[in-house]
Amino acid sequence: MGSRLNGGAEPGRFYDRVDIEREVQISDGRGGYTSGGWEAIPGGSDVPVDIREMSADERIRAMQAEALITHEVTTSIPVAGVTADMRLRVTSDGGRLLYIVAAPVVVGRNRRLRLLCREEVA
Repeated sequence: MGSRLNGGAEPGRFYDRVDIEREVQISDGRGGYTSGGWEAIPGGSDVPVDIREMSADERIRAMQAEALITHEVTTSIPVAGVTADMRLRVTSDGGRLLYIVAAPVVVGRNRRLRLLCREEVA
């Protein structure tokens, strides 16, 4: 597991694990699509992350036209192909769902990703 933590740097920081998922779209035969569920992207399973809940003040500043940012998630490893229409399933915390609301930001010479997310509470 040490290699997934960038050589053991800050191992306690990346305690949580997520699966990065994309929605599977199935053609409806009329030119549109229906949802076929969600699946993990290649290299996006069991990714060590640091999840930081934003304070109330940070949430007010982070409001956007269509989304409220509730969490900032930093991966400990680079994951290729992550886009703003994906979600994170927090496997280390009961399967919570965090939806990515902005384009991923590459941090530290392509060593990590910073993802701004919103949590949907059922």
